[in-house]
Amino acid sequence: MKTRLLAVGAAVRGLGAGILFDFGGIVVFYALMYTAGLKAAIAGTLVFVAIDAVRRRVQKLGFPKIYIMSTALVIVFGVIDIFAKTPFMLRWEGVLTNLAVAGFFLAGLRGRSVFQELAEQQSGQVFTDPHMVRLFRVMTLLWAVYFLAKAVFDVWTGLTMPLARALAIRQIVGLAGMVGMVLVTIQAERFLRYLTRKGLVS
Repeated sequence: MKTRLLAVGAAVRGLGAGILFDFGGIVVFYALMYTAGLKAAIAGTLVFVAIDAVRRRVQKLGFPKIYIMSTALVIVFGVIDIFAKTPFMLRWEGVLTNLAVAGFFLAGLRGRSVFQELAEQQSGQVFTDPHMVRLFRVMTLLWAVYFLAKAVFDVWTGLTMPLARALAIRQIVGLAGMVGMVLVTIQAERFLRYLTRKGLVS
């Protein structure tokens, strides 16, 4: 049991860093867009995706669905922004992105949850313990709620603030929120150990 717990704990810890890379395209795109401009953001995102694809091939990590979807979203929205005569998408693309990601997490609750899939991919193990499966589902649901809340926040900033101010505030809140959620994900290992001490996970 101890060996399995350590393996599961390592997988949960790895989710923290893994989720950052899975959303790396979004993080790079918006960080560069607000600091260096739209064209630099698209170029930087493409460079990141190319480098990360090589890393995933070398380390045999594969390409999770959430990674493919989040990367495709920022590239599509970036191309629309370049060719649009007015920056109408800049005000609402954050809302659409957050809703799409939240929907992806919620859809994953019907089968293997997103976090169970990521943990199994990173660890090379298959988790069948019902308590562990439930833990991964709770983590998936928490991330879905976060992105839904972020979408509501982006709607509010889009309706009540000038575009430049709304984008700046979204960047700060989005970065803080992402860091906070990663920390919560990493702390899931401690929650797992608590369940084990209580005898809730065999």
